[in-house]
Amino acid sequence: MTAFIAQEIASGEVVWQNSWTKFRNLSDQNKFHAIEGFRFTLKRSTKQTPKGVSQAVIIHEDGKEEPKKISKPDFGTLYLRALKKDPT
Repeated sequence: MTAFIAQEIASGEVVWQNSWTKFRNLSDQNKFHAIEGFRFTLKRSTKQTPKGVSQAVIIHEDGKEEPKKISKPDFGTLYLRALKKDPT
């Protein structure tokens, strides 16, 4: 996911919600995706957050046994942190 975020920032995307939509839409395709050498599959999901149920994506990296679940607010936090660190 960090590779996807880095790719989005490098392409000039500064609105994290647009990137979330692109990321979540990748889960519509039932296949492996590859970004900067990372291979993964995505599946749409939901996650309970302190503010209620939120959109989420289950990320299963190739070669790892445990999938990760990331919510939309978590994605936004990671995106904004990465955007602050970007030197451009």
